[in-house]
Amino acid sequence: MVVIGLIWPTIVNLLVFGSFFRPREERGVDLSGIRTTQEARPAPVPTEQDMGELARIEEELQGRLTAEDVAPTGEATASPVPAPIRPLSQSELDAPLPEAAGPKKCFGKDEDDYYPTEVRSRAEEHE
Repeated sequence: MVVIGLIWPTIVNLLVFGSFFRPREERGVDLSGIRTTQEARPAPVPTEQDMGELARIEEELQGRLTAEDVAPTGEATASPVPAPIRPLSQSELDAPLPEAAGPKKCFGKDEDDYYPTEVRSRAEEHE
């Protein structure tokens, strides 16, 4: 225990640092002056000039909307209306699913199988 606890660290310090003790490490960045919260600022209040500018922009946008709704010939443009969704009837829900294309496969499970495996005849295995 004396070798591992006292002698070995002293030998490592002599080899790496050239002294019996490790040199002092430099201190990192000082974060003591950093605040983690922000000061509360009052919310900006819109001025009369801001409100006038907002009203002008709203009028301009309303003018663009009404101009786009009317075609150059003066007729209102018709927006495409999607077809209504038809509800399914019970007979359509109860209808059997179409059979999958191809030969019907048979599956079986032995005692040592984790999942069921396809059962094949000897002739099919050699194909």
